[in-house]
Amino acid sequence: MSKEFLNAMGNINRIMVITLILIFGLAGVSLAQEYQQQPGEQQQPYTPPEQEYSPASPGFTQDELEKAAEAYVGILDIREEIQQELSEATDPNAAQKIQMEANEEILKEIEKHGLEVTKYNEIISEAQRNEEVRTQLLELINEIQQ
Repeated sequence: MSKEFLNAMGNINRIMVITLILIFGLAGVSLAQEYQQQPGEQQQPYTPPEQEYSPASPGFTQDELEKAAEAYVGILDIREEIQQELSEATDPNAAQKIQMEANEEILKEIEKHGLEVTKYNEIISEAQRNEEVRTQLLELINEIQQ
């Protein structure tokens, strides 16, 4: 395999891992925010776990956050499609081909919204560390999904 192919696969794997972490991380935050108090129960405020934050973290423009949110929603759609296709695949080679095609679609989705893969990864990583960025990104994602 060529070095370029291996580098591309490494980037794709990082995107997938970061996206999955964000999906589960954002889902947890969303669920906590949507928690409804049951009658007779005392609601405990949600306190996110302490996370190390570097004040030297790069800032992002509103435009970059909007593009990342749009790409994120597109990636969610791709993931839904691939899960269905993978569940129907009976041959491991076919499943691998489906995964590789999905990885290419994810890269195209990010680039379609005018972001470099590295910038998308930076935004997603920062959203995991920085509550303000995470909140902004969640609000944008929710707007897009409505």
